Amino acid sequence: MSARAIGLFGILTAWALTGCGQATPAATPSVLPATSVLLPTAISIPPTQTLLPQPTEPRAPLLSDDFADTAYAIPLILRHVTPTSAVLFFELEHASPSILLYWLDGEELQRASWQAIPASEERQQVVLEGLAPRAAYKAALGLPEGDKYRRPSFLGEAWDPISFETPEENPFPLRVGVIGDSGFGDGVTARLVEQMAAADLDLVVHTGDLVYKVGENADPREAFALKLFRPFSPVLRQSPFYPVPGNHEFESVTSWEGRPYYDWAFPPLRASGEGGLEEEAARRHYAFTYGSLQFLMLDSQAFYGSGGREEQNQWLAERVADERFFASIPVFHIPPFNSGRHITDGAPIAGTWVPLFAQPQVPLVLSGHDHNYQRHELDGITYVVSGGGSSVIYPAGTLLESTRAFSATPHYVVLEIGETDIRITAISDEGLVLDDAEISLSAR
Repeated sequence: MSARAIGLFGILTAWALTGCGQATPAATPSVLPATSVLLPTAISIPPTQTLLPQPTEPRAPLLSDDFADTAYAIPLILRHVTPTSAVLFFELEHASPSILLYWLDGEELQRASWQAIPASEERQQVVLEGLAPRAAYKAALGLPEGDKYRRPSFLGEAWDPISFETPEENPFPLRVGVIGDSGFGDGVTARLVEQMAAADLDLVVHTGDLVYKVGENADPREAFALKLFRPFSPVLRQSPFYPVPGNHEFESVTSWEGRPYYDWAFPPLRASGEGGLEEEAARRHYAFTYGSLQFLMLDSQAFYGSGGREEQNQWLAERVADERFFASIPVFHIPPFNSGRHITDGAPIAGTWVPLFAQPQVPLVLSGHDHNYQRHELDGITYVVSGGGSSVIYPAGTLLESTRAFSATPHYVVLEIGETDIRITAISDEGLVLDDAEISLSAR
């Protein structure tokens, strides 16, 4: 049987042969803007700098390869892109004036557009506007030292420049990477991320539990640096990264200035409006769109004490019923249906959110939490559990009737989203195809 032909029986057999699931050793035309962010928490939002292209003369300041005295606490990463804009975020160890340079890939750095960023805070959210659709860009940060600018390092290593591509107005087919429960920062995670970085992805979604065992580290900032930002650097340097919080993001040891460090590392984005990006009230649930496709990024811990449950439920009900979208894909950490270890954890979610998903526009739901791969089908909706982002893997429990595939294997998922179908491919850390399925959007 070929890897692509493995069905439920074959996948369960593969699970049995790998030690019964014990931790493996390294084992419709669009009526919306092509991409936008709709951020519907009182969470601290860093100052936002909006940069417009500058004339090519005078030439851009000299950017040295030497490291600046001030390093990154959170490296320069890409949060979101539209055909004509990009949202970047970074935090320096100390507040410092800086410049952000960005240029078309292939052009000389001396022709870069740039603008000064004041030293108002260590954290800065930068919006680049006036970009060209379907174009490849590079961006780098420089800190002034003498007559030139030096790059901030991250964990003693180089980080800049980052690379990204702006999408077309009609962005399909869209390639989306999905990974979850990767928070140990181990070698298996690094292998999975390297594969994802080479998979020509348009964006990456993380299903939560980004960092585990924060108490092993000096503080949450160090834990996120070592277990998330460093192992995910090949992806974070080139793809928009959209996470949701998992239950481990709310452990008391993650507290930073009175809130989970997740809120600090991934502050709310701005909502796209006609004039660019506009501020919205800060909260953890948010949506982002690519054409008339929307991803609904949810905080499942609202059912278990993180707050804002009723507000989020109302927002979700309104979003899934919005007929402007040909497809809506909810993403959250704790799955409503589970054939693994945490069988009953998602019961309140199944009782509250699953009825809301009974809309023609909801073909697929993504979750994590159980450290394995699962695909369920129920009432015409596909539910994928992707929680195998590390070497710590959980075995199967009681298989639900809805189970169509299960694999206790480290993995990531690639979604190939077209306007008529979605192809789901689960890929192991060894590069093997664990599951291959197709969802017809016309059937919904």
